[in-house]
Amino acid sequence: MKSSFSLDSPEEQSGSWKKERWPTVPSYFCRARPDATHNHPYLVFDCQGELHLPLIVFAKEAHARLEASSVKKYLTGILPW
Repeated sequence: MKSSFSLDSPEEQSGSWKKERWPTVPSYFCRARPDATHNHPYLVFDCQGELHLPLIVFAKEAHARLEASSVKKYLTGILPW
């Protein structure tokens, strides 16, 4: 099942090649980015693949206070809700 969400601009979609669209997912998910220059060690995405800023900030603040494994457990615990 494909969603209408795409990371491509309309100009890129009309070109000779098209990037794969992101499917919708049943729940939020996160990706670890420990070496990212933006200092957010985790990126959290909603069901449409869009960034969820409040949970990204939560993960950054928790990472500053806790071990990485604890942050991962917190995130995986709250993301299904």
